[in-house]
Amino acid sequence: CGGEDCTLREAIDAANGHLNSGGPDQINFAIPGGGVKTINVSSALPFILDAVVIDGLTQGPTACGTPLVEVSGTSGAGDGIFLQSGSGSTVRGLAIGNFSGGSGIRSSAGGLTIECNSIGTDAAGLAAANATGVRLQSGPSNNTVRWNVIAKNNAGSGLGYGVLANPSNGTLISENSIFDNVGGTA
Repeated sequence: CGGEDCTLREAIDAANGHLNSGGPDQINFAIPGGGVKTINVSSALPFILDAVVIDGLTQGPTACGTPLVEVSGTSGAGDGIFLQSGSGSTVRGLAIGNFSGGSGIRSSAGGLTIECNSIGTDAAGLAAANATGVRLQSGPSNNTVRWNVIAKNNAGSGLGYGVLANPSNGTLISENSIFDNVGGTA
């Protein structure tokens, strides 16, 4: 990012500007202080254009499904994380919510791994709805969506789309907890 510290936006821009040669770029977290760290997003983050690993589990010792990094949108923020291209990307260990105008994670790339996230809730498990939890657009194949909590994503219409997938083949959606409400009863 051109310095010791950078924002998530700057890290995505830096990853997009770096040609991968030995594997995907890494976006790791080391935000000072204890507890959950919230990244407030008021406008759409850059589309991810090359393979990248965004790893919220690097923020500190935590179990899968109990994120310490929360990416929180506002009404004009669009999608939370949009992997436009970049086959082989991974998004793990984040709470992604409040993207009411878009998806928590959206992808038109293949070979994607989405794991250990809380999508549609904040890090504490409280409602933070996105329009759609995870949206895999037409065409991409060989994606893996596993070990996520996906709750209360509703597009304002009452329809709870946890995972909206139309990949071409080879996509595994497994071992997720997908609910229409935060309490996990629907």
